[in-house]
Amino acid sequence: MKDEEIYNIARNYVIGLHQKITYEDWLPEFLGKQAYGEIIGDYKGYDSSVNPNIENEFATAAYRVGHSLLVDKFPQVNKDWDIIEEFRLTDMFGNPHFYES
Repeated sequence: MKDEEIYNIARNYVIGLHQKITYEDWLPEFLGKQAYGEIIGDYKGYDSSVNPNIENEFATAAYRVGHSLLVDKFPQVNKDWDIIEEFRLTDMFGNPHFYES
């Protein structure tokens, strides 16, 4: 198997996993199961007549909701998942120290 084939198989797997987590796990919890069923509902197959473009207004609202889900502090944990220290999100931006292992 060539590198490109392995990459595309892994890519498809990660995309599928992301979709599963988003649509089966996160969105029903975020919207509530009843609202999820009313707004999104079960997948009924591909519909080529649906325009897949995102409207600017929706994108703006979605980003605002997404940003409101961010926590103010991120914990640094040890191998046993005990919190060692907490860092403010604003202190982490642009600081590679937080991403070193």
